[in-house]
Amino acid sequence: MAEPDPAAGLSGVSRDATGNPCLVIIRGPSGSGKTSIAREVRLLHGRGAAVVEQDVLRRLILKERDTVGGLAPAFISQTVRFLLGAGWPVIVEGILHADKYGPVLRDLVAANPGPSYVYYLDVPFETTVLRHAERPQSKEFGPADMAQWYRPGDVLGVEGEQVITPPATLAESIGLIASAAGWPPPGGPFDLEPHRRPAPSRARRRHAREAAGTVRIVPMDMALAGPVAELMGTGAPYVTARTASDYWLYARLFSALCPVAVLDGQVVGAAIGLAGPDDPGGVYVQDLLVRPGHRRRGVAGLLLAELERQARLAGARRVWLTSEPANTAAHATWTGFGFTNLPGDRIVEGVSVTSDFKGPGKHRAVYELAVTAA
Repeated sequence: MAEPDPAAGLSGVSRDATGNPCLVIIRGPSGSGKTSIAREVRLLHGRGAAVVEQDVLRRLILKERDTVGGLAPAFISQTVRFLLGAGWPVIVEGILHADKYGPVLRDLVAANPGPSYVYYLDVPFETTVLRHAERPQSKEFGPADMAQWYRPGDVLGVEGEQVITPPATLAESIGLIASAAGWPPPGGPFDLEPHRRPAPSRARRRHAREAAGTVRIVPMDMALAGPVAELMGTGAPYVTARTASDYWLYARLFSALCPVAVLDGQVVGAAIGLAGPDDPGGVYVQDLLVRPGHRRRGVAGLLLAELERQARLAGARRVWLTSEPANTAAHATWTGFGFTNLPGDRIVEGVSVTSDFKGPGKHRAVYELAVTAA
């Protein structure tokens, strides 16, 4: 009895002229964005493409230390060879230090009859630390560990390898790699909205609950207008507090889209989400702020998860916000939460910015998160 073809019936499988699937390798330091890029690129392909993540195979399946002579390099190689042989395009991602993984990766490229695309994300160490601070893995390891793993310019040296450096944004890297592999998203190189993302809210809520302890998330009401106004007053220079009457109005019109974080009777965080008939598919996040002393404890994740849940219930397809170009810490925060920095007309310190977005001279970086079905 003939074995079934694992690739049969799959749509969008990327092949060369002879029918061979492509191999994409994305490497870079911890916190460089390689996992997010790999997953988004696979989503642009659709079903029938695989992401082989170093951390999943080595840390979760093997639970093996990343030392010379370990099983992980051969395990990754065999997994990739099986998938390519089954006709599936494969995206390999991880730190994948050249001294340990270089031989097997070079062999994969050399043996692959289809097209191969190799990328190295050469991101400054300081940037990786900022991004890592907002990731769930920040509870597992910190900057000292990342410094031991960090190797700038750790390229494989294979023909055609591309090094992606700032100011390239996450969205630009996704567009570059997807287009090279023949998976350009509809509507333009960075239009991610037509594709369903894996819903991040459950994992986000879980990690946030573990970190935030007894924080309660409640909808905005009139009694909270004053405390929220006081909280927003701590957000200068990037958050400007409105008056208590403004927050009272938000409570009347958008209470569910304005979640408030309360701990031991004190407001420790709040998000202000607005929606209207001119943008029926979107929820705009006017402000999101966590009180100093309560940051990096998962409160922002709880607020975003609730705002996303309420946006989904309201039928919204996206949550979006803007940030001032100089606020580079915000860029790391939003991309860490899965937002895409939408392409603008200029790059400022590695962030894509749209000129005059909020009026003459008010340039802004724009971020968007697709809201997935429950």
